[in-house]
Amino acid sequence: MPQNTRCHLIIGDAGSGKSTASRYIALRCFQALQAPDARKLASEFGIGNELPLPVYLRLEDFGKLIDKYPDGKCCLCECAANFWRQSDQTPLFMANQLAVTMEQQPVWLFLDGLDELSNPAHRLKLVQTVRGLVESGQYPNLRITLTSRPAAITDELLNELNLPYFHLLELEPDQVDDFAHRYFAANLHKETDSEVKNKAEKFLNALQDVPAAQKLATNPLLLTVISVLHYKENKLPESRADLYDKCIEQLMAQKAATPGKLETGKIEFKYPRESARPSIDWKHTEIKEMLRDLAFHAFEATEDEVFLTPDFVLERFRHSEQIAPEVANAALESAAQEFLDNCDRHIGILAFRGGHYVFIHRTFQEYLAAHWLSLEPPEEIQKLLAQMLQQPAHWREVILLFFNRLGNTRVKWGDALIKELANIALNQQNPELIQLTTRCLAEFEESQQRYRLHEDVKILLETRRDQSHQNPQLFLTCGDALALMHEPKILVNDPPMIYLKPDKPFMMGLNKSEYDKERPAHPVQLSPFWIGQYPVTNQEFAEFIKARGYETEKYWFDDKSRFPFDARDYFNKLKKDNRNTPGYWLDEKFGRIRPLAPVVGVTWYEAMAWCRWWTLTFGEKWAELHGHPKPVQMRLPTEAEWEFAARGFDERQYPWGNEPLALERANYDDSKIEQTTTVGSYPTGKTPEEIFDLAGNVWEWCYDGFDEKYYEKCQKKCQKKGVVQDPVNAPKELARVLRGGSWGGNPIGLRAAYRNRDDPADRDYDVGFRCSRAYA
Repeated sequence: MPQNTRCHLIIGDAGSGKSTASRYIALRCFQALQAPDARKLASEFGIGNELPLPVYLRLEDFGKLIDKYPDGKCCLCECAANFWRQSDQTPLFMANQLAVTMEQQPVWLFLDGLDELSNPAHRLKLVQTVRGLVESGQYPNLRITLTSRPAAITDELLNELNLPYFHLLELEPDQVDDFAHRYFAANLHKETDSEVKNKAEKFLNALQDVPAAQKLATNPLLLTVISVLHYKENKLPESRADLYDKCIEQLMAQKAATPGKLETGKIEFKYPRESARPSIDWKHTEIKEMLRDLAFHAFEATEDEVFLTPDFVLERFRHSEQIAPEVANAALESAAQEFLDNCDRHIGILAFRGGHYVFIHRTFQEYLAAHWLSLEPPEEIQKLLAQMLQQPAHWREVILLFFNRLGNTRVKWGDALIKELANIALNQQNPELIQLTTRCLAEFEESQQRYRLHEDVKILLETRRDQSHQNPQLFLTCGDALALMHEPKILVNDPPMIYLKPDKPFMMGLNKSEYDKERPAHPVQLSPFWIGQYPVTNQEFAEFIKARGYETEKYWFDDKSRFPFDARDYFNKLKKDNRNTPGYWLDEKFGRIRPLAPVVGVTWYEAMAWCRWWTLTFGEKWAELHGHPKPVQMRLPTEAEWEFAARGFDERQYPWGNEPLALERANYDDSKIEQTTTVGSYPTGKTPEEIFDLAGNVWEWCYDGFDEKYYEKCQKKCQKKGVVQDPVNAPKELARVLRGGSWGGNPIGLRAAYRNRDDPADRDYDVGFRCSRAYA
């Protein structure tokens, strides 16, 4: 962590390690206060010589206490004091003690779980409180780490916070591999090294065979549970819902197992009846049934985080068929407390925090609630779903997991529900519901592809998108929803490309252009080549990042091919500046959360490095798979290749032809979208060869250096030889060629002959790239 970052926000998905990271840093700070090498330990987190007192707390109480303590600082201190109450309600410190301590000595506050404040006003109040503490000058030695799920973060909150923020990325494949070997080695003490390695490899192979498990394994919490699950059963369930179900069973069994051993144990929970009657045993299935009921009704009770108090559990007991109606109220009250205690101490699905009980992880509460919903009668489900769709942000994960369960249990009925949901979302023109529909479809399709349903939803979205050019927000939302359905389908190891084989010269440039740099027109003969059907997307560029492309020097130079480059100086500068993603990578308009939008914020050097990475990683395998000569090289298109793809032999004014520019053909300034659109969103703007987005959306880097007089030089060659063969303006000049116009660009820039330029080291939010591929 940078030493000048006193306060920051950590953003990560459920189970990604936000809480673990906070607790780990807090523990290390505490150790630093005790250890002889305190300064050395503390420097790990950018603390320097100032050793803070670590105070960790979850933010669950903030929303409940803010009415009682309107002053945000006082409320925060009360939350901390409440969180650290012992089970007998004995306080470890008082709120005013913490307030005084923050003024008098270095303190590091770890505020965990901003997203658990479901009321946006409470989140805003908390963020304003944090910023006030930072800027007041009253607490110069205070450090704050705030954590949240991405769903709770808005531009308004980020602007209000005005502090650095960091995203916890998913585990990469090599990290998953490393975890598996370490985890099995740590737990299988009696096994030989060879046996441990064999079990770890079997587990990793199982992950590759089960897509649902592979997705969850990028999450540290779920990876841990999945590892134990595979050890026990020697296999993994296929669907996400089944996987969660098994994970919960494993959590319950693990708590009952002998310490240090991976084995299933039996848990018996008894609740007292009237003194004259015997106790009744509750087995796992009955406990899970009650937990499902608690999970759903906890969600239903309020938008805020619900704490499982004995009174809440008592109320649900009274509705339960598992408990005889004649049981005395005093016995039920005792049973409710005992149930909570057992689910905490002996099962592990609940945890006692700050004087109340919560599910050990929100993920499991969401799944249990979804499971409860899926067991209800159809007419009751439809009624409940209609209510849940009034609060889609609150119920989102529950709804998704519900449809995942339907994919295995009620397929025909699930088809009808998803179509109904899609029509509701589109008729309401509700962006949140449109996105939710496609996510539900993905969950429903997880166990097996249902092509008819997929195509039906795809046609609904495409039709509405193509009718919404006057409604930029709806147009954008439909495109992003299609992207969540993986439409268009793009594989990084075999991206869609169009093969062009010019059998005669084409005319490059324009004689009648008002721009000197487009004159004169001259004949050019090109060798066959492939060009990307779409610009390179965030999804594709993410694979370069995961492959440590920003850390691997061999991707940043090529001194042997016809298209050499050397970006090693730029590579070293990126490493020095600790940059390992494109610009705008975390921006919600342009970045990684929009997988099929064109990657932007990439320099010419980064675009070339991506191409070099693809060549070294996939080039040989691709050629072998498709029966082409080796080697095959991915690279940026030359300026001549790009212009031929856009203009063809008929010298089109625009990629689609000579028809005028219109909103339905391209994303440019007049579209009023003001950001990138999902690739392929303009079918009427494609070329006759089906190449998309050559006009608008993003400017695209070409290999060539920019020279306004280059066409004149080419014409002189033509006078001698009649034609120019495969022209490449060797990139010695500083500027590089850009083509195609952009989402924020003037309509003139969308003309197929228009030439632009930029510094190869510039990172702009309207510049991306498209690839070309040819034999090396």
